[in-house]
Amino acid sequence: MRGHIYCAVIDCYSDYVKVGCTINIHNRMNNLSSSHIDKFKCVFSIEVEQLNMYSIEKNIHQDIINAGFKRFEGREFFNCKPNDIKYIFDKYDNNIIENNIIENNIIENNIIENNIIEKEKINKINLKKNRNMKYTCKWCKYETDFIANYNRHLTTKSHINNKNTKLFNCDNCDSSFSFASGL
Repeated sequence: MRGHIYCAVIDCYSDYVKVGCTINIHNRMNNLSSSHIDKFKCVFSIEVEQLNMYSIEKNIHQDIINAGFKRFEGREFFNCKPNDIKYIFDKYDNNIIENNIIENNIIENNIIENNIIEKEKINKINLKKNRNMKYTCKWCKYETDFIANYNRHLTTKSHINNKNTKLFNCDNCDSSFSFASGL
């Protein structure tokens, strides 16, 4: 059986997205909306094997946090816009399902207008460029694709211990080594 991991929005909390999983998106949006004045709308989703659905959802949540977006009180809400995290969903499935709330370049209830959709296209291009960026620690050669992971690394005990050791610099090139034997 197949399940879906979705990114949903609601007008009354325009600075947040809900990232969750379900078997039936239509029913899930109706259930979420029953207790609110506004209705939740699924912006996009990916289809996954039901057996892997919860673990993939958990990984996506962690990737969103690692990308620097705050999670609201441990729940499935994140302080970002759908386009800010769409590239994360791409990592798990290149076939993102755009839902019917996008029509003629306008999302229902004017969540996104034409000029913002143009910005989204530019953001997609920039995100693809940034995806190839690597952050490398010069002290211990730690490497990551995410700035949030790199910043967290800078506060780790191993980084601080490596930073406090003397570097051995090569006179012939720009290379630095943690140990004399490496030089």
